[in-house]
Amino acid sequence: MHYKIYPCRSTLAGLDSLESLSLRGNRISFIEKDAFAHMKKLKTLDLGGNRLEILSVEHLPLLSHLYLNNNSFTSLRNIQLSGLVSLQVLNLDRNELREIDDSSFRSLLTSTQLGSISLVKNEISWIGCNAFEPVSNLRVLSLQNNSITSLSCPESKEPIRK
Repeated sequence: MHYKIYPCRSTLAGLDSLESLSLRGNRISFIEKDAFAHMKKLKTLDLGGNRLEILSVEHLPLLSHLYLNNNSFTSLRNIQLSGLVSLQVLNLDRNELREIDDSSFRSLLTSTQLGSISLVKNEISWIGCNAFEPVSNLRVLSLQNNSITSLSCPESKEPIRK
């Protein structure tokens, strides 16, 4: 029997002082947009190992580590991240991501401390020529075990394709 777990704001009510939340390894397929909105002290959020396809994490000023690995994301457009000004680490390993376009990380423009993005073992075969421009302070970018065959952009600035 398969149960769907839907954390909502009322489920997590009263946890305003929480600094670390791990919901790793459950069967979560949906999380309400504002489920974490009241957790202004949250520094680490681990949603790895679930069944998420769509997610919104916004306005958590102290969040520094976000783990979204081992889920079912097929597009970065399905992940809305904004107002994460302290974000340092973003892990998106082992999803089903196929491309990174020029707008994929635009919402992270204010995340100036973001130093590491891991996209290991997805299905990425296409990367826009300016895809990583909004996260220009990166120190670590992990793209191993994908389907990338070229990292060059022609003069016309067309995206990198497989």
